[in-house]
Amino acid sequence: MNDNQSNNITFEETLHRCSIPSPNKPIVEGSFTRWGHEGRYFAIQLTNGCIYFGDWVQGISKSWFPHTQNQHFSKHELERQVLEFRKAQERERVEQQQFQEKIAVIALERWNKALSNHVQQHPYIIRKAIQPFSIRLEGSNLLIPLYDVIGKLWTLQTIDSQGNKRFMLGGKKKACFHQLGSLKESNLLYVCEGFATGASIHMATGIPTIIAFDAYSLDPVIEVIKSAYPEKTIEIGRAHV
Repeated sequence: MNDNQSNNITFEETLHRCSIPSPNKPIVEGSFTRWGHEGRYFAIQLTNGCIYFGDWVQGISKSWFPHTQNQHFSKHELERQVLEFRKAQERERVEQQQFQEKIAVIALERWNKALSNHVQQHPYIIRKAIQPFSIRLEGSNLLIPLYDVIGKLWTLQTIDSQGNKRFMLGGKKKACFHQLGSLKESNLLYVCEGFATGASIHMATGIPTIIAFDAYSLDPVIEVIKSAYPEKTIEIGRAHV
């Protein structure tokens, strides 16, 4: 989510509204300040006291500047501000992409080491009464890979015995999915949120099912699937299908 904002509130209050903790180090002009686990939060001071900030995990990127300056930028200053913001945004995009590539390497290593034996006996699988299909075990946790539309593994979801779900911090999740069945074998494709729902749909219908993992990811996933398979009919799947 990208948003350029003029606010009547302080920068710290703006961070709080975005569920971002205050930084434990100064925000300086010209270089990114990072804090939180794996540097998930970032901020950089631009000219005129403006700050570009965000959170990789939430997918937030915003700009903030003091209210007292909102109405006092000259045309030249506004143009310079826009240029600075775009440069900072592009720099952050590149750094985020590099970080996501590192996470993808770790994810692939974990997936290759995970076990495919005894997945059917996992408490979550038993409780949901579903087939595990091709997912694996890492210790006591289920491991579900998320791929992009060309088949690259980017990140992993883990599900513990109590059903708690986590993604790799900072991993690429947008437009990534897990599929059950071959997408080329049917003119109809189902898209749903969670693995248990997807497994139930695929077990009941045999129709290829795409798992987007949450409601926020449905639209980006549907968009890339439509682009790759324009001839397919795509429907939102429900557990009772």
